[in-house]
Amino acid sequence: MFTWIATLLQSCRGGRTKHGQAARATVVTQIDTHRKTVDDHRQRFKTAPHGRWSHAIGTFSNVMDELWEFNPDHTGSITHLGPFRGVHGETAFVWTEVEDFAIACKRTMWWYHHGAGIISMEEDDVEGEAWETIRYTFRLVPTDCGDVIGMYQVAPNGTLSVGFWQSTVPLMYHGAGE
Repeated sequence: MFTWIATLLQSCRGGRTKHGQAARATVVTQIDTHRKTVDDHRQRFKTAPHGRWSHAIGTFSNVMDELWEFNPDHTGSITHLGPFRGVHGETAFVWTEVEDFAIACKRTMWWYHHGAGIISMEEDDVEGEAWETIRYTFRLVPTDCGDVIGMYQVAPNGTLSVGFWQSTVPLMYHGAGE
């Protein structure tokens, strides 16, 4: 229990702990992201959100997180993480630019595991899946580690969604991908 609390505290301070090696990288990214403005993000990601992203939720990312990759070859992945960043599954997808601040995504494969092994690998289920257009924007997201810039999905009626496509929370940028 103490190690878990120390990991959470170190996440905000940027330190390293036995179980929180990624904590420093997350905080450095948050600090670097904070120096940039929402307008910087709008300019940089106007045509597509290339690169690595994760949940914009502060220290709670040690309990649950997703690591997103938007690759230059128009493939992508979402790695689903649980407590202490243990991998719980992955979703693969393809994406394409639609217009400024809009991309289309389609899942190509997903799997989840629980306990000792994989419980689902569903390539057939996603074979006929339709492309989904995702419009996005950027806003400041308050977290327990300070404000970060988050990418949100915009609903067809123009209202802000609580998250981004398959995610229930906004995403924050972590750097270039592949």
